[in-house]
Amino acid sequence: MTLEEAVAAFEKDFHVVDAFGFPNNPNVPASVDASKAPTGEPYVSLVSGGIKEQGAHFPAFFKDESLAVEAWLSAAWRYADERGGKTLYWRSRPRCSAQDYIAVNQMGAMNDPEWRGQLHTTLCVVFSRMLVSKGDEGAPEKPKVKRK
Repeated sequence: MTLEEAVAAFEKDFHVVDAFGFPNNPNVPASVDASKAPTGEPYVSLVSGGIKEQGAHFPAFFKDESLAVEAWLSAAWRYADERGGKTLYWRSRPRCSAQDYIAVNQMGAMNDPEWRGQLHTTLCVVFSRMLVSKGDEGAPEKPKVKRK
């Protein structure tokens, strides 16, 4: 499955919103707080393997893009089921990132028949920032204006 197919399969059951930012001022469409969706709820970083907390390591890497995409889609569906909402807010649409790695001890790897063919490898992960929401239930109350 390609990333485009996975995103389409995931989005089909949601009302999709690409806007981001928290509208805390009626005269400004969105504030500079890009960590929150228009509902006021925070986005999550959802990657292949699950939710990635800020500053944490990626939970998993995969040997090819198709495995990374399948793991992302599975994690996205789990997250959506837990949230129970029908509105999907994208902060950062899913993208696949591939990184090349080489063996640290190349001489030792070349001398070991088990590792000889693994001096270089490419590992993939899909990254997205999103929120599945039930609507405005996560938005903070509007400040009450005191009248004199």
